[in-house]
Amino acid sequence: MSVRRSLAWTYLAQVASFFVTFGSTVVVARLVNPRDFGIFAMANAVTTIINVLMGFGLAKYLMREATLSLNTLRSVFTVNVLVSVVYTTSIIVVGTIMGKYFGSPEVGKFLLVFALFPLIAMMEFVPAALCARNMRFGVIAALAVVRAVVLAAVTLLLA
Repeated sequence: MSVRRSLAWTYLAQVASFFVTFGSTVVVARLVNPRDFGIFAMANAVTTIINVLMGFGLAKYLMREATLSLNTLRSVFTVNVLVSVVYTTSIIVVGTIMGKYFGSPEVGKFLLVFALFPLIAMMEFVPAALCARNMRFGVIAALAVVRAVVLAAVTLLLA
């Protein structure tokens, strides 16, 4: 795949994901009261901060490795599972602490739902990294848009 097509797929996926996420956030803001939306925004902020801190670069390792053996894929998958479990546990712990600190246990309840996403995403890690390694950005873009649509649908359903 050419660099131009790869960039086009990547940008289209980011734009589509942005509009789906933004649109669902606007709808959630209309569906819930201001206090609940503030809790939702706080939960989003906490998971975003933890997500930034948990980026270990495992996908980059898979993309840059000269030869990939089955043992290497298994090892990276295992490390990714461990990172995902730590990430999920961090979200739950931070949610509990923030709920008590702000006197709002609803934050912890929101974060319990957010904690499910890393557990689901850990299953797509190796296939997505291999797609990036093989320059299959169309597949990656489609997965990103589907992920955004599913996340928006679940968010709206739970709102």
